[in-house]
Amino acid sequence: MDIKEALQQIKQLETNGCNYDVSTEEIVDRIQGWHQTIEIEVLEVTGDSVTIHFKSLPINTRAFAEEIYEFCPDVIDQHFGCFGEMFEAMEEESEAEISEEIQKLIEGIDFSSENYGLDLLEKALKMDGRIQFWWD
Repeated sequence: MDIKEALQQIKQLETNGCNYDVSTEEIVDRIQGWHQTIEIEVLEVTGDSVTIHFKSLPINTRAFAEEIYEFCPDVIDQHFGCFGEMFEAMEEESEAEISEEIQKLIEGIDFSSENYGLDLLEKALKMDGRIQFWWD
């Protein structure tokens, strides 16, 4: 989706993260800021989410991952930061069917580290660049 179209859709849907005090204007400003420095494509917009493909990344991907986490904590708190528990539950129930893509993502990740969610976010940015921001 064209960036102008995406920003217009965010405004029209009043996409927000009110439960995190993130306004529609803050989302628009953040995406415009990213668009000025890196190549992005907005893939989907809803009332409480935006999916972005980061086609390029800043040099310091760790700092960028931290910025993303600060902007949308659920990216880790309800997604990447839950992978350890999810895989543990899968092992207990003998549901070991993990996609090749996820296997590549988790390869080398230390799930005992308190920052493994941030590690996964950073690796996902480098591997695919597609991140869904949601505030529910």
